[in-house]
Amino acid sequence: MLVSEYEEVTQNLSQEVRRIAQHLELNLEPDRYQEIASDYTISFQKRRVEKFREQLLKVPFTDGDRHIVDYYDEESLLHMNHINSGKVGRWQDELSTKEVAQIETKVHTWCEKNGYSPSTFLRV
Repeated sequence: MLVSEYEEVTQNLSQEVRRIAQHLELNLEPDRYQEIASDYTISFQKRRVEKFREQLLKVPFTDGDRHIVDYYDEESLLHMNHINSGKVGRWQDELSTKEVAQIETKVHTWCEKNGYSPSTFLRV
């Protein structure tokens, strides 16, 4: 199993694409890593979400339809509120102490197994 850290994905996407390809034993041309990465930057993903939002809002909805944010693009699997800022550590500004504690309780085992400290989720 390969674990990708959010920080690595957001800060060095082409290197992470290379690492994933190597894990999958894929032999790609060197320029292909950057080409793939450029298709999945935060700004490019935001454009995908906006395009999906525009298409979705053209479809008439009835009272029985699910809430509009439940819909997702079947090709990209992105939904309308999927991409926010992409900022590492945003949770520190947005989660309450209680929410952080709930997350920490749920992820404690995963953190230890994957080399993170559960204190990663604590406000310091």
